[in-house]
Amino acid sequence: MREWIEINGLELMGRIGVSEEERRDLQRLVVSVRFQLGSTFRDLNNQLEKTIDYSRVAAEIGKAVASTRAHLIETLVSEIGDALMTQFPIERIQVELRKFILSNASYVSVRLERERKK
Repeated sequence: MREWIEINGLELMGRIGVSEEERRDLQRLVVSVRFQLGSTFRDLNNQLEKTIDYSRVAAEIGKAVASTRAHLIETLVSEIGDALMTQFPIERIQVELRKFILSNASYVSVRLERERKK
């Protein structure tokens, strides 16, 4: 299946980092997620209840970022993926998390991909 729902560049503020100094202030984080449903878009028949409401997905990502106790962005991206796979009937998901910490780089990012076991 090649049909994806995507949320790109979701900007959030979160407390992440290894050192106390880095964790002291909220940091800008950007999350992009793409996921597949268990059915085709044609099968949705224009009915919201047959798809996944992307505003609820964005809210769940925000909750994961706000509540994390993670120090590493690798851990946080995993928490986001776990939360979304638990809360929604997503068949396959890709999540990218960007952090803007290095002064000489645009950003640092981590990515994950998960697929629901059949």
